[in-house]
Amino acid sequence: MNKPVAERHHHHYYGYGTRPAEPQYSRRDGELNVVVNDFSYTVTIQQATPQSADPAKTQRLLIELNGYNPQGRQGRWSDGKRRTVEDGLAALLHEAETRAVEDRQRQIDEERAKAERKVRWEQAMEVARQKAIEAHYAKLLENQVERWRRANELRAFSEVLEQRLANPRSGDGDLTSARKWLDWITEHIGREDPIEHPPAMPSSPKLSNDDLKPYLNGWSPYGPESHINTWQRRW
Repeated sequence: MNKPVAERHHHHYYGYGTRPAEPQYSRRDGELNVVVNDFSYTVTIQQATPQSADPAKTQRLLIELNGYNPQGRQGRWSDGKRRTVEDGLAALLHEAETRAVEDRQRQIDEERAKAERKVRWEQAMEVARQKAIEAHYAKLLENQVERWRRANELRAFSEVLEQRLANPRSGDGDLTSARKWLDWITEHIGREDPIEHPPAMPSSPKLSNDDLKPYLNGWSPYGPESHINTWQRRW
């Protein structure tokens, strides 16, 4: 049966910073939080052998600095015949300080990496915009070229029809309707041929996020931290 933490292990507070502060830990069922330079680490205090039939052994405590424990570094200390958990407090605090230094460096590295990702994302977005605009203009040009080709085909047809009507044959009958049709074809060609009315530079398109996705090479148009196919991204 679990027993309360012995009195000699109560009321320990360890805080580190540039100025004195009020206690910054919370206790809950044999736990406390050690705060080192804004980084909090949970220390668990529990009986080392709660199921032992030896009353002396059930009084022995185990303290553990929870969280990731790098290989080769101690994260647990317990009462023994020659040492008590108090003897391990200095080592525990040193380990907490070491983790705080490492966590701070990791935080700095993550912030730097995040800033670099933002710069790369902004560059990728600008390149994507230019490519999307280029693709938009190219599509408009292709449509104009297709209309121009079609107009030339129609123009060639109208010229042949005009020559045919200029040289009627016996049995043609009244060609009035055919000439009206030729007139409409000529007008239609004038309306459809883009060269008849030289096209101006198109306005820049309003691009959506979906328009940009094909050109972002794995980046998300929604932000540098919204990853899409991260494994495909080229750094």
